[in-house]
Amino acid sequence: LFRSLIFCFRTQTGGSLIKIPPVNQTIMEGQTAFFHCVMKYPETSTIGWFKDGTPLEDVQDLMRRCHTGPDGSLSIDPTMMSDLGEYECRVNNTEGEFQFAKAFLNIQCEYDL
Repeated sequence: LFRSLIFCFRTQTGGSLIKIPPVNQTIMEGQTAFFHCVMKYPETSTIGWFKDGTPLEDVQDLMRRCHTGPDGSLSIDPTMMSDLGEYECRVNNTEGEFQFAKAFLNIQCEYDL
């Protein structure tokens, strides 16, 4: 049997600083989650990731399993049930502009009965 929560949405607000936004995904617990957030101008932009509105740096268990690539994309390996939630990338540039995009990560867990 599978237990899961399905809740899907994606939001992208602001200018055109994000070239490829993250998208909703559903994966099995233990698999790798990957969220795009490719910055259009990486040489003049910075990125921050959030889970359910909290900076990833403040979610210590998750930070140990996360990696942000040079383009701004986020990978979580391995995933746990506690990783289920809304992920947001926020891109800022040197001119003070910003853009954010959100996607939902759904984790499924297989139970033996």
